[in-house]
Amino acid sequence: MRVALTLLTALAATAGTSSAQVIPLPWDHHRISVPIFDQVVVFSVPNGWKPAHEIKSAGHYLLEHIPADQTVQNWRDMITVQGFQGLAARANANPRGLLDLLAGHIQAQCKEDFVRQSLGDGKLDGAEVSIALVGCGK
Repeated sequence: MRVALTLLTALAATAGTSSAQVIPLPWDHHRISVPIFDQVVVFSVPNGWKPAHEIKSAGHYLLEHIPADQTVQNWRDMITVQGFQGLAARANANPRGLLDLLAGHIQAQCKEDFVRQSLGDGKLDGAEVSIALVGCGK
């Protein structure tokens, strides 16, 4: 969870700016650049983490990273990046609604161990964003 919180805090720190900022991270890390549909997403993962699972389909993209000593079948820490093609074109689509939907799937698996802390709503390079720490205590 520490990694997810730090990553989300970095996103929150850049909200409302149009130029890139250098945000110091509290671990040795490397940046990853991933094309997801018609955009390139750049994020950081700690050194020693590896890609664990990737799904590319017509309308959905998923990439998961885990520490080198864990497996995709038996993991404790994970960073997940997802993309949904065409979602922003839907009239009722909004960042908070998508976050609520994804958090609901996690909550269904975690039950009483579910945690969620909103980090706020805002704009990132002109796009609406909703940022939260979502996790499972198991």
